[in-house]
Amino acid sequence: MSVKHLILAAVLVTTTVFGQQNKPIASTKGNVTMERFVGDPMVVVLSANIKLNEGSTLNREAYVIRDSAAPLTFVASNSGRDPAAPPATLHTGPSPKVVYKSGDRYSTGQYNYAMKYFVKPDEPIVAFELKSIAINIFGQLIKTLVLTEIRDINDMWQGNAEWRIWSENEASEAFAFITYINKVRTASGKFYEIDQKAVLAQAAKVANKLTEADLEPKFDPKK
Repeated sequence: MSVKHLILAAVLVTTTVFGQQNKPIASTKGNVTMERFVGDPMVVVLSANIKLNEGSTLNREAYVIRDSAAPLTFVASNSGRDPAAPPATLHTGPSPKVVYKSGDRYSTGQYNYAMKYFVKPDEPIVAFELKSIAINIFGQLIKTLVLTEIRDINDMWQGNAEWRIWSENEASEAFAFITYINKVRTASGKFYEIDQKAVLAQAAKVANKLTEADLEPKFDPKK
Protein backbone atom coordinates (compact mmCIF):
# COMPACT_ATOMS: atom_id res chain seq x y z
CA MET A 1 0.00 0.00 0.00
CA SER A 2 1.39 3.41 -0.93
CA VAL A 3 2.07 6.19 1.59
CA LYS A 4 -0.82 8.16 0.08
CA HIS A 5 -3.20 5.28 0.67
CA LEU A 6 -1.91 4.76 4.23
CA ILE A 7 -2.56 8.44 5.06
CA LEU A 8 -6.04 8.28 3.53
CA ALA A 9 -6.87 5.14 5.53
CA ALA A 10 -5.67 6.77 8.75
CA VAL A 11 -7.84 9.83 8.10
CA LEU A 12 -10.90 7.64 7.44
CA VAL A 13 -10.34 5.64 10.63
CA THR A 14 -9.83 8.79 12.70
CA THR A 15 -12.94 10.42 11.25
CA THR A 16 -15.01 7.30 11.91
CA VAL A 17 -13.84 6.98 15.51
CA PHE A 18 -14.31 10.68 16.20
CA GLY A 19 -17.80 10.55 14.70
CA GLN A 20 -18.72 7.61 16.91
CA GLN A 21 -17.41 9.32 20.06
CA ASN A 22 -19.35 12.47 19.32
CA LYS A 23 -22.60 10.87 18.26
CA PRO A 24 -25.45 12.70 20.05
CA ILE A 25 -27.48 10.78 22.60
CA ALA A 26 -31.03 10.23 21.37
CA SER A 27 -32.79 12.45 23.89
CA THR A 28 -36.11 12.00 22.13
CA LYS A 29 -36.25 8.47 23.57
CA GLY A 30 -36.29 9.88 27.08
CA ASN A 31 -39.33 10.67 29.18
CA VAL A 32 -39.47 14.46 29.59
CA THR A 33 -41.43 15.57 32.65
CA MET A 34 -41.85 18.70 34.75
CA GLU A 35 -42.08 19.16 38.53
CA ARG A 36 -43.40 22.17 40.43
CA PHE A 37 -41.93 23.52 43.68
CA VAL A 38 -42.64 26.51 45.88
CA GLY A 39 -40.14 29.33 45.35
CA ASP A 40 -39.03 32.26 47.50
CA PRO A 41 -41.41 35.09 48.50
CA MET A 42 -42.19 37.82 45.98
CA VAL A 43 -41.22 40.35 48.67
CA VAL A 44 -37.53 41.30 48.44
CA VAL A 45 -36.02 43.11 51.41
CA LEU A 46 -33.85 46.06 50.40
CA SER A 47 -33.42 47.57 53.85
CA ALA A 48 -35.14 47.62 57.23
CA ASN A 49 -37.72 50.07 55.89
CA ILE A 50 -37.83 49.32 52.15
CA LYS A 51 -39.25 46.19 50.53
CA LEU A 52 -39.88 45.40 46.88
CA ASN A 53 -43.41 44.05 46.32
CA GLU A 54 -44.33 44.93 49.88
CA GLY A 55 -47.88 43.79 50.58
CA SER A 56 -47.68 40.67 48.41
CA THR A 57 -48.26 37.27 50.03
CA LEU A 58 -47.28 35.37 46.87
CA ASN A 59 -44.37 33.00 46.55
CA ARG A 60 -42.54 32.59 43.29
CA GLU A 61 -42.99 29.30 41.46
CA ALA A 62 -40.18 26.93 40.52
CA TYR A 63 -40.47 24.34 37.76
CA VAL A 64 -37.85 21.73 36.85
CA ILE A 65 -37.90 19.87 33.53
CA ARG A 66 -36.21 16.46 33.55
CA ASP A 67 -35.30 14.07 30.75
CA SER A 68 -34.79 10.41 31.69
CA ALA A 69 -32.25 10.12 28.83
CA ALA A 70 -30.00 12.88 30.17
CA PRO A 71 -26.59 11.79 31.51
CA LEU A 72 -26.81 14.54 34.18
CA THR A 73 -29.73 15.41 36.41
CA PHE A 74 -30.68 17.77 39.24
CA VAL A 75 -30.79 16.06 42.64
CA ALA A 76 -31.71 17.00 46.20
CA SER A 77 -28.99 18.44 48.41
CA ASN A 78 -29.30 15.41 50.72
CA SER A 79 -30.06 12.88 47.99
CA GLY A 80 -29.12 9.40 49.18
CA ARG A 81 -28.34 10.54 52.73
CA ASP A 82 -31.76 10.45 54.35
CA PRO A 83 -34.19 8.28 52.37
CA ALA A 84 -36.66 8.30 55.29
CA ALA A 85 -37.03 12.08 55.18
CA PRO A 86 -40.41 13.40 53.97
CA PRO A 87 -40.25 14.49 50.29
CA ALA A 88 -41.08 18.09 51.22
CA THR A 89 -37.83 18.35 53.18
CA LEU A 90 -35.60 17.08 50.40
CA HIS A 91 -35.43 20.22 48.30
CA THR A 92 -37.49 23.02 46.84
CA GLY A 93 -36.13 22.49 43.36
CA PRO A 94 -33.26 24.37 41.70
CA SER A 95 -34.57 27.82 40.79
CA PRO A 96 -33.18 31.35 40.64
CA LYS A 97 -34.08 33.69 43.50
CA VAL A 98 -34.32 37.46 43.23
CA VAL A 99 -31.82 38.94 45.67
CA TYR A 100 -30.65 42.47 46.42
CA LYS A 101 -27.06 43.41 47.23
CA SER A 102 -26.60 46.68 49.06
CA GLY A 103 -24.09 49.14 47.67
CA ASP A 104 -21.24 50.86 49.48
CA ARG A 105 -19.64 54.27 49.28
CA TYR A 106 -18.32 53.48 45.81
CA SER A 107 -21.29 51.66 44.28
CA THR A 108 -25.07 51.47 44.27
CA GLY A 109 -27.11 48.41 45.18
CA GLN A 110 -28.13 45.90 42.53
CA TYR A 111 -30.58 43.07 41.94
CA ASN A 112 -29.42 39.62 40.88
CA TYR A 113 -30.85 36.23 40.08
CA ALA A 114 -28.99 33.74 42.29
CA MET A 115 -29.34 29.97 42.27
CA LYS A 116 -27.76 27.09 44.19
CA TYR A 117 -28.24 23.64 42.67
CA PHE A 118 -27.00 20.06 42.90
CA VAL A 119 -26.37 17.76 39.95
CA LYS A 120 -25.33 14.13 39.64
CA PRO A 121 -24.02 12.39 36.48
CA ASP A 122 -24.80 8.88 35.29
CA GLU A 123 -21.29 8.81 33.84
CA PRO A 124 -18.31 11.20 34.05
CA ILE A 125 -18.95 14.48 32.27
CA VAL A 126 -16.74 17.43 31.34
CA ALA A 127 -19.24 20.21 30.58
CA PHE A 128 -22.92 21.06 30.72
CA GLU A 129 -25.30 23.92 29.99
CA LEU A 130 -28.37 24.73 32.04
CA LYS A 131 -31.16 27.15 31.23
CA SER A 132 -33.86 28.83 33.26
CA ILE A 133 -36.83 30.56 31.62
CA ALA A 134 -38.04 33.54 33.65
CA ILE A 135 -41.69 34.48 33.20
CA ASN A 136 -43.91 37.10 34.80
CA ILE A 137 -47.11 36.59 36.78
CA PHE A 138 -49.16 36.62 33.55
CA GLY A 139 -47.14 33.76 32.03
CA GLN A 140 -45.21 36.03 29.65
CA LEU A 141 -41.53 35.57 28.87
CA ILE A 142 -39.10 37.92 30.61
CA LYS A 143 -35.84 36.30 29.48
CA THR A 144 -33.98 33.00 29.27
CA LEU A 145 -31.00 32.65 31.59
CA VAL A 146 -28.14 30.38 30.54
CA LEU A 147 -25.07 29.03 32.32
CA THR A 148 -22.26 26.90 30.86
CA GLU A 149 -20.08 25.00 33.33
CA ILE A 150 -16.84 23.42 32.11
CA ARG A 151 -15.45 21.04 34.71
CA ASP A 152 -15.00 17.36 35.42
CA ILE A 153 -17.93 15.97 37.38
CA ASN A 154 -17.85 12.35 38.51
CA ASP A 155 -20.23 12.45 41.47
CA MET A 156 -22.85 14.73 43.02
CA TRP A 157 -21.70 18.34 42.76
CA GLN A 158 -22.99 21.67 44.05
CA GLY A 159 -23.06 24.64 41.71
CA ASN A 160 -23.89 28.31 42.09
CA ALA A 161 -25.17 30.60 39.37
CA GLU A 162 -25.75 34.34 39.30
CA TRP A 163 -27.13 36.71 36.68
CA ARG A 164 -27.44 40.51 36.85
CA ILE A 165 -30.91 42.09 36.82
CA TRP A 166 -30.75 45.49 35.18
CA SER A 167 -34.07 47.00 36.25
CA GLU A 168 -36.24 47.09 39.34
CA ASN A 169 -39.28 46.36 37.17
CA GLU A 170 -37.76 43.04 36.12
CA ALA A 171 -36.86 42.20 39.71
CA SER A 172 -40.42 42.95 40.77
CA GLU A 173 -42.18 41.08 37.96
CA ALA A 174 -40.15 37.84 37.81
CA PHE A 175 -42.60 35.26 39.13
CA ALA A 176 -41.77 31.77 37.84
CA PHE A 177 -38.69 29.96 36.55
CA ILE A 178 -38.54 26.83 34.38
CA THR A 179 -35.10 25.27 34.82
CA TYR A 180 -33.54 22.35 32.93
CA ILE A 181 -30.28 20.77 31.77
CA ASN A 182 -30.00 21.75 28.12
CA LYS A 183 -26.72 20.22 26.94
CA VAL A 184 -24.07 17.83 28.27
CA ARG A 185 -20.71 16.60 27.02
CA THR A 186 -19.51 13.36 28.59
CA ALA A 187 -15.90 12.41 29.30
CA SER A 188 -16.14 9.80 26.55
CA GLY A 189 -16.90 12.53 24.00
CA LYS A 190 -20.65 12.05 23.56
CA PHE A 191 -23.00 15.02 23.27
CA TYR A 192 -26.50 15.27 24.70
CA GLU A 193 -29.11 17.95 24.03
CA ILE A 194 -32.66 17.90 25.35
CA ASP A 195 -35.46 17.79 22.78
CA GLN A 196 -36.49 21.44 22.40
CA LYS A 197 -40.03 20.56 21.35
CA ALA A 198 -40.44 18.51 24.53
CA VAL A 199 -39.24 21.50 26.57
CA LEU A 200 -41.80 23.75 24.87
CA ALA A 201 -44.57 21.20 25.47
CA GLN A 202 -43.84 21.21 29.20
CA ALA A 203 -43.22 24.97 29.47
CA ALA A 204 -46.54 25.66 27.69
CA LYS A 205 -48.31 24.44 30.83
CA VAL A 206 -47.26 27.60 32.68
CA ALA A 207 -45.98 30.04 30.02
CA ASN A 208 -47.85 31.69 27.15
CA LYS A 209 -46.85 31.46 23.47
CA LEU A 210 -43.22 30.39 23.88
CA THR A 211 -41.25 29.51 20.74
CA GLU A 212 -37.93 27.74 20.22
CA ALA A 213 -36.37 31.16 19.64
CA ASP A 214 -37.45 32.16 23.16
CA LEU A 215 -35.33 29.34 24.58
CA GLU A 216 -32.19 31.17 23.41
CA PRO A 217 -30.91 34.17 25.39
CA LYS A 218 -31.19 37.48 23.56
CA PHE A 219 -27.97 39.47 23.23
CA ASP A 220 -28.27 42.70 25.14
CA PRO A 221 -25.34 44.40 26.95
CA LYS A 222 -27.68 45.16 29.84
CA LYS A 223 -29.23 41.70 30.03
